[in-house]
Amino acid sequence: MHPYGRLQLSPDDYEFGLPSGEPVLVSEGELAPEVIAEVIEILKVDWLVSERDRFHQQLQHDWTPPDSERMGSEMIQVYSRRQEEGDDLLGISKLLHATETYFCNKATVFYWMESAKINRSDVDGLVILGSIWNTWVDALGRQPNFQLNDFFAVPVNITNKVARSQYVETVPEILRAHVSICSQVREAFEKKESRWWRGRDSRFFSLHPLCEAMIVVFDEYKFVQSGYVKQADGFRHYENVAQHQSVLMIRTGKEDNLSAPISFDS
Repeated sequence: MHPYGRLQLSPDDYEFGLPSGEPVLVSEGELAPEVIAEVIEILKVDWLVSERDRFHQQLQHDWTPPDSERMGSEMIQVYSRRQEEGDDLLGISKLLHATETYFCNKATVFYWMESAKINRSDVDGLVILGSIWNTWVDALGRQPNFQLNDFFAVPVNITNKVARSQYVETVPEILRAHVSICSQVREAFEKKESRWWRGRDSRFFSLHPLCEAMIVVFDEYKFVQSGYVKQADGFRHYENVAQHQSVLMIRTGKEDNLSAPISFDS
C-alpha cells in the first residue's frame, strides 16, 4: 500500500497557482475537513510568498540596463522591424517569452535612453527601481499586485541608433517609436499566442489607455556625491540619489480613451 494518501484540490484552488490536476500528497488516512482547509491555506501562502519573491527578482532584471556590469539584464530594447513593404518600423524584441505581457497593467512606459549612464556605485539601475518602488507604494498605499503584473512602468531601453538609418534621440522620434510599440503590443494581446496566457483571465490583463497616453523619458543620470553618505540608520537610501534625478513626462496626444484629459498643473 502506498504510504501516502491523496488530497485532490478543487478548481477553486487552482487560481492561487496550485498545480492544476496534480494531487497533493498527505499522510495516509482520512483527513478532517478542517485539516484539509489548513493544508490548502498553507499551500496558498507558500505559493504567494514564492511568486512575490519571483516578481521582485524579475523586476531587478527588467530594470538593469543592457550596458550594465551586473549580470542578468533583461530590459526590453527597441529594435528595427523589417517590413515587406515600406519603411522598417520600430518595435520591441520579437515577443518571445511573452514580452508583450510586460506591458500589462502598467501606468506608463519608462524609456531609458542611452545618454542616461548609471554610475557603477549605484548598482546600475537598481537605485532607480528602488526609488520608484518606494514612491509608487506610498502613492498607492499598498504593495503592487504581482499577480496582475501591476507596477508604475515597464522600462524600455533605447540606443541612439537602433538601425543603420534609424535614430531615436528626439522627442518626436521617441513618440514615433512608442506608437509603433503600442501597436505591436496590442496585436500580440489580441492573438494571445504565448503559453503565458493559459489559465489567465484576459479581462484582468490589458494595455492601459494611460500607458498609450503618456510616457516617461529618462535621458540623463546625475551623479550625486552626497547621496553616497550613509544615514543615521547605517544605510544609504534610494531616495538620496533619486531625488536629484529628473525625467521628461510627455503627453502622446492619444487621450481619447481616458476618463479625463491629462494635466500637469499642480
